[in-house]
Amino acid sequence: EFVYDPERVEKLKELSRARQKTLPEFIYLEENVSWIRKKRETKQLSLNLLNRISQKKKDEEGTKSLSERYKELAPQSFPFSRIKLQVVKDQTLKSLKARGEDSEPDKELSANGFEKPKSMDIRLHESLRIMVDWFELLGGQKVSQKALPL
Repeated sequence: EFVYDPERVEKLKELSRARQKTLPEFIYLEENVSWIRKKRETKQLSLNLLNRISQKKKDEEGTKSLSERYKELAPQSFPFSRIKLQVVKDQTLKSLKARGEDSEPDKELSANGFEKPKSMDIRLHESLRIMVDWFELLGGQKVSQKALPL
C-alpha cells in the first residue's frame, strides 16, 4: 500500500475546484446537472394538453441546447492515438494465422497517428490536468512512499 502526502492531495483538490468554477466544460456540466435535477424534482404536471405540449417543446429545446453546447466542446478535446502493445499485436497475428486469415498491418490514422475525438470526455480531461498538477507539485520528488508497518 502506498501513502500520499495529504497536503499535496489537498492542493490538488483546491486546483481542481478552481478550474471547475471557470472552465467552460464544467460550467456546461453544472448546467446539465441542474437541468436534470430540476426535471427530476418536478412533481406536478398539467392535465391541460396545450400546456403539456408546450412543456414538452421547452424540454426538447433545453435538451437540444445542452447537446449543442456539448458538441461545441469537442474541438477542445486532447488528440489521442490508439496504440497496441507488441504482445497484443503478436497474439492477434498468431490468432489470424491459426484461422487462416490474412494479416493486415494497422492503418495509420493520420500523418502523426493522432486524431481528435468526436466528443469531449470531461472527466478524462480533468484527470489529466490533475496528473499534470501532481507532477508539477512533486518537482522531481518521489511520487509516493511505502506505508510503514504499524
